[in-house]
Amino acid sequence: MYSKILAANDGSPGSLKALDTAIALARQVSAELYMVTVEELPRFPASIDEAGPPIGSFDWPRAPCWW
Repeated sequence: MYSKILAANDGSPGSLKALDTAIALARQVSAELYMVTVEELPRFPASIDEAGPPIGSFDWPRAPCWW
């Protein structure tokens, strides 16, 4: 029936239960089992307009101009 099974896992209780079911099904039908893990990354601004103001500043020393 199934020759390959893909299970997604984000660490939640529901995904762990689904993984147990996928393991049982893969054993029952002698299928290959693949697992994809998912991790939420911190959100980065999509554009400079979404970024907040700078936190502090640093006054870089300026090299003298000789021209």
